[in-house]
Amino acid sequence: MPRNEDKLFTVGDEKPTREPGEVLPSVKTLFHAKKIFLFCEGKTEFQYFSEYKEDVNNSRLEIIPRYPDHGEREGNDVEQLAKQLMGSQRKVRISHSGFKRTIDVEDIDEFFILFDFDKNFKIAGDSLTKYQKARILTEGVGVEFFLSNYCFEVWILCHFIKPSKRMKKRSLNREIMKCSDWSKYRKGQEGIYLDLRNRLEIAKENALELINEKKNMGISLYSDDSNPFTEIPLLLEKIEKEII
Repeated sequence: MPRNEDKLFTVGDEKPTREPGEVLPSVKTLFHAKKIFLFCEGKTEFQYFSEYKEDVNNSRLEIIPRYPDHGEREGNDVEQLAKQLMGSQRKVRISHSGFKRTIDVEDIDEFFILFDFDKNFKIAGDSLTKYQKARILTEGVGVEFFLSNYCFEVWILCHFIKPSKRMKKRSLNREIMKCSDWSKYRKGQEGIYLDLRNRLEIAKENALELINEKKNMGISLYSDDSNPFTEIPLLLEKIEKEII
């Protein structure tokens, strides 16, 4: 059956549908109906999702990872990410490897913040954590937060095993090297997702088991006691629901 190039899709909350036997236009003839902006605290998650978005390459959805510009001297903890996000409600500036892009934000677009536990749950002088400040800053805006405790490397490790003990950055890196066949591992290394994508379903299963175990034990996920734990599979669930 020839492609129906006259078929029109409008921007909206519903996925395009097709009649039995109908062939939808090719990916190149469609447009991105929704954008998901991922404000990333770390370079590893930025690199991971930069490669993931190319693998998805979906006509309805555009995934846009964002890492703070070098010029943003205030840093990239969760509170600062929230401030940067709130300043990006109409336009988002992306800068990576010397390439700069300004993207218009539409009403249906979504904002997510990916962040680590380490420095974001320490009590500051005003008795609030950086995470609490970030939630106050974004209240009523519909921003969603996705936490990795202790850091994003928990999600990397889930591609190989289900982490069974508390670990911080150094021990997580050692465990990743032990479980993988990599000759080295460093934060933000290129090809990180490409090296792991064949194990993605394993990672989801392991990470979801961690979440359910903590919940069944009555452990607050947004607490020091939840280490090791990551919400990245919940983020992927939301993304996959948007895919045709």
